[in-house]
Amino acid sequence: MPKRKRKENPDLKATCLKEIEELSKEINCLENDLEIKERHVAEVFADESLAGIINSLRVGHRNPRKKSNEEQELNLLLSKLEKLESLTGIIFDENKAELISSTDDYINNNIKIARTAKRWRRILSGKCFSLPFLIQFETEEIPEEEEPANVKKAVEDHEDITVRVTKLSFEVNCPLAAKELNRFIATAEQEKAIGTTFIALEQYAKWYDCRKKTFVHFKSKYPDLVCIFDGPNRSDTMEIRNRVHIGLYFIIHWTIIIQKDGNVLPQIDAFVACPSKVCGSEIMPVLNSTPEQFRKMLSRFGIEQAIECIIMIAQQ
Repeated sequence: MPKRKRKENPDLKATCLKEIEELSKEINCLENDLEIKERHVAEVFADESLAGIINSLRVGHRNPRKKSNEEQELNLLLSKLEKLESLTGIIFDENKAELISSTDDYINNNIKIARTAKRWRRILSGKCFSLPFLIQFETEEIPEEEEPANVKKAVEDHEDITVRVTKLSFEVNCPLAAKELNRFIATAEQEKAIGTTFIALEQYAKWYDCRKKTFVHFKSKYPDLVCIFDGPNRSDTMEIRNRVHIGLYFIIHWTIIIQKDGNVLPQIDAFVACPSKVCGSEIMPVLNSTPEQFRKMLSRFGIEQAIECIIMIAQQ
């Protein structure tokens, strides 16, 4: 006997689709919450670790210690660096400290105090993910309180010292990154905000590396369709060509915005470049809706899937 065709229940289908869409939204919300929490933990840990590293790198104001204590402190410092690298992607290649000046007498509230104040120049260079950076800053170390000459502290290692950043210089060895970070760098250098600088560097480098890898992925997968001018390290734009309609291009523009407080926001848009003589009037409404449809796909499916959809449209 021939099999009877199973009738589709339109209400059941609509209900299932609605539940799938609600689950997808819930998953996106949970992923966003998880990303925010992970970023917050990384930022807090980066601030605390950097402060600890800077304090540990002070030279000259403490008495010599026993070798065993020095080895313990070195191992602790290396452990902090390893945790910092794994959480933030920052790897230090160079760490230099140079004593600029040491003054036995310094002025505090118009009072001359016989205590030693030191000024240091420090150079930190390395990579954050795949982005090379160079940070130079100067610090001034001043004892917090005056002690009489005949009074000695029981523990010299716990001398209270105030450290103040007096100069800050921040460079990245990439024209595109330097352009996108230009405004933030100017503000950070003016405010001498070294903690905010490291937070912005970690967040920006993460998105910079993500953009570069995404562009390389699609260029390798679709070499005849995808064009990246100046290479993925120097470009924020990916062009997708249509084989049928010569002159029809889909453009992915991916910029990275850095706010004053160091937070980083990626902005990804899709545009269509098409002369009116190339495409007929019947497909122009579809092309004109591409930017809006791309933003919807971006929020629902993520970056790679949204770009993949644009490439599929370009292949038709």
